[in-house]
Amino acid sequence: MAGLRIGLESVFYSRVLKPIFFSFDPELVHNTFINTGEMLGSNPLARGATKLALNYQNPMLEQTLMGVGFRNPVGLSAGFDKDGRAAMIMRSVGFGFAEIGSITAKPCRGNEGIRLKRIPERKSILVHLGLNNDGAEAIHERMKGRTREYRWW
Repeated sequence: MAGLRIGLESVFYSRVLKPIFFSFDPELVHNTFINTGEMLGSNPLARGATKLALNYQNPMLEQTLMGVGFRNPVGLSAGFDKDGRAAMIMRSVGFGFAEIGSITAKPCRGNEGIRLKRIPERKSILVHLGLNNDGAEAIHERMKGRTREYRWW
């Protein structure tokens, strides 16, 4: 049954969602995902609904590396959520781990000009965002008080 679900999700993404996402500027899509993740992550009910809809778990995927337990080996690297705004939803989406950042001491706007560019013929994206982030103090305040489950560092 899980294979059928994953197959349907793949078709839904490739035939419905991807054409919609690719009709907009990639940085706008990225920021929309961050904003949506922040909104969903701020509400326990929304986190639960997201987990129910998107999360896949299987005990075979669980691992312990250097004494740290992971639900699965699929992680999100630093750079996607540079300010830790969507950190609270990442576990519900299904990531086994996630990093936030890259973080600088002071707030930074990042690079000027086109910062994300799709290269469809190579199925890739050129990332030239720079180190845009709110700065260490602001991000520390945002992450302070979260349980280890949602700290992810």
